[in-house]
Amino acid sequence: MEYAVLVRKINEIESKIIIETLSKISKKGSAFFDEHQFNFYVIISKERNRVLFPKIFFVPKNIVSLYKKLSFKSKITSIGLYFGFIKQGALFISLEGVEFLDKKDLLTEKNKIRVNKKGEKAILYGNDILKTMLELPNRDSMHIINAEDIVIFTNKFKEILAIGFMTENTSEFENLSSKSLIAQNLIDKGYYLREIQ
Repeated sequence: MEYAVLVRKINEIESKIIIETLSKISKKGSAFFDEHQFNFYVIISKERNRVLFPKIFFVPKNIVSLYKKLSFKSKITSIGLYFGFIKQGALFISLEGVEFLDKKDLLTEKNKIRVNKKGEKAILYGNDILKTMLELPNRDSMHIINAEDIVIFTNKFKEILAIGFMTENTSEFENLSSKSLIAQNLIDKGYYLREIQ
C-alpha cells in the first residue's frame, strides 16, 4: 500500500529540473512556470520499505487553501493535476501535464508530429514510433526536430496520443527506410488501459 510521507512545495532543485524540461517542449513554458511556481507541489511517497520517485503536481490556488485546512495531510497521494515525476535529475512529464500546457496554448506546433491511423493504433499498444507511422508534411513545411528532443505525437484530430524521445533528426527522414525507428514511446494514452488489465 502506498502512503504519502511528505507533501510540500517544490524546492529550488526541483524548480530547475521542471524549468529545464518545460523549456525543451515549450518556449513559453519557463515564463508560465515563473508565474505559477508556487502552485507546484511534490509528493514523496513510501511503499513498504522503498521511497518512490517524487511526483509533481500543479495545484490551483483554491485547492491549496483547501489542502492547508486538512488534518490528514500525511495520507494524501494525489493533489491537483499530476504533472509527472522526477527521476535521475529529470522531470518525466505526464500526458496530463502536456495536455494542460496545450490547453493553455503553451505548446508550439514545432514539437508536435502527426501520426497516421496505423501509427495511432501502434502507439496506443505501447509501441515505439517508426517512420511508416507518420503523416509527413512536405520537406519545406517540416519543422526541424533533433534527436534527443521531446516530442508530442497527435492524431488527425490533434488529440495528444503520446510523448516520445526522438532518435533521429527530422532533416534525415528522407534518407531513412520506412521501418526506421523515429522515436521511443515514453508514455501513451493506452498505458492507462493496459495497466488496468
